[in-house]
Amino acid sequence: GGRAEFKTARRIQPDGTVREGTRREGSWWAAFENLSAGDVLVVEFQMEETGEPRYKGYFGLMLPLQPEFDPVQDARITLVHPEGKAVYHEAVRFTANPDIAVKDGKVCTVWEVKGIPHVPQEPNMPPFYETIAYIHFSTFKTWADVGEWFSGLVRDRF
Repeated sequence: GGRAEFKTARRIQPDGTVREGTRREGSWWAAFENLSAGDVLVVEFQMEETGEPRYKGYFGLMLPLQPEFDPVQDARITLVHPEGKAVYHEAVRFTANPDIAVKDGKVCTVWEVKGIPHVPQEPNMPPFYETIAYIHFSTFKTWADVGEWFSGLVRDRF
């Protein structure tokens, strides 16, 4: 199990005015009214795995770098995990070399991505994750690892 906590959802207008966005606790959803060119959106949230995950031994996440299909000028993604638990990652539809630091038994990996373009929406277009930039995280390195793990889950059933 785990939790998602919003840290920040705010809009900074070109004149310096700061307005809070509407956010839904426990989810990654935020809304901003009357956006204008030059506005800066700051959205921060924290996900934390607590206790045993739903699927023992597995963590996986597909984290989009942009809300919906909108452009993003700067995105910063930070992953912190125990040094003894490998978490593999793949950048999909963007290129970035993450900074990786190890301190106090924790690995901190940071991606900074600039200039994520708008994705035009079209009728009958492919699904969201087939069109946008995202980072795929997994404790499995290969599909063979997934198969081995899954076979252990279902072995007693067949």
